[in-house]
Amino acid sequence: MRSTTSSNIQISAQSVAGAQSPGPAAFAFASPLLTSPPALSPLVGLQLQRAGTTQWRAVDGAGRVVGHIQPLPSPEGTRYRARRYKPALNSFLELGAFWSADEAAWCLHYSS
Repeated sequence: MRSTTSSNIQISAQSVAGAQSPGPAAFAFASPLLTSPPALSPLVGLQLQRAGTTQWRAVDGAGRVVGHIQPLPSPEGTRYRARRYKPALNSFLELGAFWSADEAAWCLHYSS
């Protein structure tokens, strides 16, 4: 049995034999842990609040949740996914991915 040791991590060739690697594409769109909300234009009229570890809740001036904005790393840079909350369906509608959080917030603003 061959083993490799690197940075105090030992991986046995036998333990990974037959296991399929998910490949780099599986990890390309994993969301980063959030630290602080991205800056939005005050004209949008939305505020972002943490909604878990990987997305922000977009709230309007009356305190209603209008959707979520989620940063998505990609090879070209961070994209921001916008999802609009639809109370009648009790679910979220995917609006798209944008190059800035501000663009995603404007999309939520106009998608009522």
